[in-house]
Amino acid sequence: MRLVVAAAQLGMDVPAAALQRAFAWRLSGQRLEVAAALEDLSAAMRSGAEDTVKRLLRVLLRDRSALADFRLRMRIPALLALASARDASVLLRLAPKGPGSIDADVDAELLAALVRSGTDLQAVRRAWQGPLDDWSRRNRRSMLDQTLQLAWGGILLATGDLDGALVRFEGGSSVLRSPSLVATHLYGAAIPPLTAWSDASVLPRLADKLVERTAAGAEGSRGRHLRLGAVLAARMEAAGDAAGAASLRDRLRAASVGLALQPDLWLTGAGG
Repeated sequence: MRLVVAAAQLGMDVPAAALQRAFAWRLSGQRLEVAAALEDLSAAMRSGAEDTVKRLLRVLLRDRSALADFRLRMRIPALLALASARDASVLLRLAPKGPGSIDADVDAELLAALVRSGTDLQAVRRAWQGPLDDWSRRNRRSMLDQTLQLAWGGILLATGDLDGALVRFEGGSSVLRSPSLVATHLYGAAIPPLTAWSDASVLPRLADKLVERTAAGAEGSRGRHLRLGAVLAARMEAAGDAAGAASLRDRLRAASVGLALQPDLWLTGAGG
């Protein structure tokens, strides 16, 4: 059975029935090891075995403790992206369960994946609100948690709390991680698609604030708000407001004078 899976991983032509029997045999064990599950996931994706892909994702993402495995840790963004496109309920089951249970890096990725999945973001907010409130009280907001601030800000924005989102976008720390060290998809999570917003009437105020913060302040803060503004412009364009998006980009370009963070790379669409 291992040989069948290995052959599929290498791209060899393996009969679908034989591959399905191999997957079923391995999944029938009491506990599939992480390394074997990752091997099977790769082979299942190559062969287009979607049902097996979903089952393996449920095995790998069975609970929050599983995400502590170092073999999964480095693959979390990719695994969550796969799950978000197939079965977002897997991700909701990974919500933190109580005080002290937040893992800033993992939860930032979970929230970003849930934004991409099209899940009801009110449900996401309810699931994370209590543990994140506790985390905010305990945590002094160092450089390491700014990705979580961005992702949570996106949930607040989409569920009608613009003021709360703007506080999260500030980063909450006097020492800020360089904007270029934050993965692009986390900026995307901070500004969800407009169709996910419960109150789109806040868009002009958000745009004004992002331009204002791009124009003044420390380099890192200006760069972060420029990137958020560029994503907002991309969301506007995707929603059919090309003129509004172009106007916002022009305002951001004017506000970004003096920035050393390649604003044009984002304002021409490469970063949004």
